[in-house]
Amino acid sequence: ALSLQPVVENAIVHGLSLKSGPGNLRIAVRSKRGRLICWVVDDGIGMTEEQIRSALHGSGEPHGLTILRNRLERIFDGTSKLAIRSKPGVGTAVMVSVPLNNGTEQTCAQS
Repeated sequence: ALSLQPVVENAIVHGLSLKSGPGNLRIAVRSKRGRLICWVVDDGIGMTEEQIRSALHGSGEPHGLTILRNRLERIFDGTSKLAIRSKPGVGTAVMVSVPLNNGTEQTCAQS
C-alpha cells in the first residue's frame, strides 16, 4: 500500500527538472526501531516553508503528497509520518515512516 512514486515524481518534476544543469536524486529505505523509514532526497530548486505547508496540507485540489499523507494516515491509523525538509536553491528531503509488523532492524535497500 505504500508508494514512493508520488514523492519521486515530485522530486523530478518540481525539483530537478526546474534546476539548471544536472541534478541528483537519492532514495534510501531502512528499518529502525520497528519502523520502515524511506527517504527521497534531491538537490533541485528546493521549497519555501509556505510551499512545504501546501504540499503537506494542500488547499484546493489534492495533489501527490497530500493524497499520500491522507492514504498513510488511513492505512496506518495515524501512526505514519510524512515530513519535508527543504531549502530554496539547495534541495528537498522527504521522509516517510510507517510501522513495521515484525519490528526487526535491518537495511532493506539503499541506492
